[in-house]
Amino acid sequence: MEQVVRIIWHVKITSEFPIFNSPLYVDGISKYHINWEGFVFRHEVSNIVVNGIPQEPPYVRFFDLSWVLDPQG
Repeated sequence: MEQVVRIIWHVKITSEFPIFNSPLYVDGISKYHINWEGFVFRHEVSNIVVNGIPQEPPYVRFFDLSWVLDPQG
């Protein structure tokens, strides 16, 4: 029997470097699929929102922060 734990999370990312003039606010939902032994065997992330802008999968783009520096590009 599989169970799912769903967590809604909010993160504030700040930096001491002058790259970011203001913090990044990231929201999302994590789903942890748990097997019959109580171990997580799959983690899914969805509904990523960065500074109020919904992101589309694949979310790998979020980790390339160059789009934050030039959101028009």
